[in-house]
Amino acid sequence: MAAAVSGDVKQTSFKRAFAVFDRNQTGEIDSGDFSTAVRSLGYNPTNTQVEDVLKAANKGDKDKINFEEFADMLGKFDASTKDEAEESLREAFKWVWISF
Repeated sequence: MAAAVSGDVKQTSFKRAFAVFDRNQTGEIDSGDFSTAVRSLGYNPTNTQVEDVLKAANKGDKDKINFEEFADMLGKFDASTKDEAEESLREAFKWVWISF
């Protein structure tokens, strides 16, 4: 089983990915780059999930995302991924239980 990634390691990865898309070093990325940045970190959200998270978490200018907003949004994907994994496990065990 893979070990959980520590918060510090995640923050460092988040900062590196953010820096790649902060081409002008303004401390902000274009909201259009958000889905690519998220996917570069190994997340695989649907376009609808990306849009929903952008709408919910983007506190400032809708065309730009600062690092704090970026990290908050990724936290929402972490929570969503965990919930989906738990649901998948429940379904798998339900089918195993039914087949016995």
